[in-house]
Amino acid sequence: MIPAQLRRGRVKEKRVRTVKLADGVDPQLIRAGMLKKDGSPKSPKQEEVFDLLSESNAEMSTADICAFIPGASSAIKALIDKGYITEAGRETYRDPYAGRIPPRTMPLTLSAAQADVLEKISAAMDRREGTMLLHGVTGSGKTEVYMQAIAKVLDEGGSAIVLVPEISLTPQAMDRFRGRFGEQVAVLHSRLSPGERYDEWRRIRLGKARVVLGARSAVFAPLENIRLIVVDEEHEQSYSSEMTPRYSAIEVA
Repeated sequence: MIPAQLRRGRVKEKRVRTVKLADGVDPQLIRAGMLKKDGSPKSPKQEEVFDLLSESNAEMSTADICAFIPGASSAIKALIDKGYITEAGRETYRDPYAGRIPPRTMPLTLSAAQADVLEKISAAMDRREGTMLLHGVTGSGKTEVYMQAIAKVLDEGGSAIVLVPEISLTPQAMDRFRGRFGEQVAVLHSRLSPGERYDEWRRIRLGKARVVLGARSAVFAPLENIRLIVVDEEHEQSYSSEMTPRYSAIEVA
């Protein structure tokens, strides 16, 4: 399902302004030319900016430079005008959970019952068929089984979708799945801003995210080679949409 803003062209990729040393520039010669006869810099700000770019030897955003060197905007412009540095730009993604950095987690040792379930799920995935119902009380370790099944999918080059019944459950779920799979996890639901939804959709479409977590509409994520769809709390009525177009995420899955 292509986001409406993308179809209509109302939302575009977000880009940040960046600069780097101009090609062919000799930093030592430039620094010599930036000094007065007494050895002091003609423009301390310009020298600071030039030194920062020279030492980093990489493209930097102007925002980052100004964070390191307050008031550096005019110095950046002057260095561009002199041809010492060049201006560019790069795309940046609007991450809905940029402020949340969950701790990395490793797979847990499964109980005999969990291992048996995982083996059955793996066999069904290998056959590329089958719907399975996993029943267990809260805290019984179902999520760990899901995550280890998803790890197998990723190792084999596939992708996976994890549906949760309510949008309010996505932050906690994202912490768990990002803690295990990092930036390979994207989120899709209706409370994202248009820009966030656009960027998450593009990350998925470009193959940068191969695990999609979200409420019922996430079932339409533009993934390639979907090997596993997890519908958590499958009995919840919220998986059926009463709005047009009406659909059941469970039936779509």
